[in-house]
Amino acid sequence: MNLSPNRLNISEGNETIAWFSYFYASLFAVAIIVALVGNALVISSFILSKKLRTKTNYFVLNLAVADLFTAVVMVFFIYTTLVKVDPTHASNVCITQFMTARFFTSYSLQTLALIAINRWVLTTRSANTYKKIYRRRHIAIMILFSFAFSLGVSITPVLRGYFKYSFNERFHFCSIIRNSEVNFMVRLSLLPYFILMVVTILCCYGSIFKQYRSSQMKVGTTSTGVWTLSR
Repeated sequence: MNLSPNRLNISEGNETIAWFSYFYASLFAVAIIVALVGNALVISSFILSKKLRTKTNYFVLNLAVADLFTAVVMVFFIYTTLVKVDPTHASNVCITQFMTARFFTSYSLQTLALIAINRWVLTTRSANTYKKIYRRRHIAIMILFSFAFSLGVSITPVLRGYFKYSFNERFHFCSIIRNSEVNFMVRLSLLPYFILMVVTILCCYGSIFKQYRSSQMKVGTTSTGVWTLSR
């Protein structure tokens, strides 16, 4: 079955570019602009305002920086989509594209998990416990560990040759070759990590919501009792 989209002929040599390439690149361009502007505002606000330099916001700053670099990396996707890549460099372009995308995706996800844990400790534990855990040195260690782990997750499969990449010259798109047992095992081994991050985020905010609901019910019960006694 032919799944190729309608194509648009362009009189520039003999090169023919799929119409979806422009649509694909346009989506990336919009995402890049939004990410650059939004995260630049977050970073500038943190730098300019001392009130925003809280312990939690260090993680928010870290996330904004990661997302900002993610937007920069997305330029590679536009490059491979619109520009004809030299076959001798296509493999390096695809490796760089996937490695950087993998790194910043992992880094952002871990930072979101760290923010969720931070809010959970702040909400459900005492102020002294929070201060002991979230000292500046400890925050720096958390961020550095997240960076190092994400770097390992993105670089190791490439250095070990677990992932094989191909460049589709017809549609100007990089893809991972999927007919490899090693490739499947690596994906399977990384799946629990991503599940753990997502479950951590959901559990933390679920616990915070439960704590909030419990506090609201106690306040409501106390207010009702006071109102009854006043009568």
